[in-house]
Amino acid sequence: MKIKNKRGITLVALIVTIIVMIILFGITYTSGTALIRESQKEKMKSMLYLVQGRAQILLDDYLFNHDGEDLKNISDEQVQNELKGAYATKISQIADAGYDEKISGGNIPPKDETIYCIWDATVLKSQGIDIKNLADGDRIVVEYDIKNGEVDVASENGYVGDLTTHKTIHSLKDFID
Repeated sequence: MKIKNKRGITLVALIVTIIVMIILFGITYTSGTALIRESQKEKMKSMLYLVQGRAQILLDDYLFNHDGEDLKNISDEQVQNELKGAYATKISQIADAGYDEKISGGNIPPKDETIYCIWDATVLKSQGIDIKNLADGDRIVVEYDIKNGEVDVASENGYVGDLTTHKTIHSLKDFID
């Protein structure tokens, strides 16, 4: 009796194929997840750069219009109208909300040197900034350093960076460092 040579997949070939497919899936999944996280990070960075640029223009206009004035004599409403956003009038509000940690690392200068404003989706739209890159419910904290004429920005929600450390990045300075 002759045994015919049947062609087909052996069990060993099937197992090797499955193992190779699992390895390829693992590599693809890992690199795909890393690309998604990197794009989320870049999206937030772009949003913060846009806000910082617009806020710097507003600050420059503000300083030009109030050259030589004592900022203590300017009303909170006037500041809010010119620098945009919900103005945190009391230093305690800034500390309670954690903005001091998110931007200045806990060092809050006096009111006549620094002004904090909150930019929500409405303010961002009014300033011509596309909010599609803004996370749901996120707001941008804008720190106007009047004394030095500089602006820093931070996201309230932040971006969870390295998943092993779970460090959340809020400020644009943190992205750059």
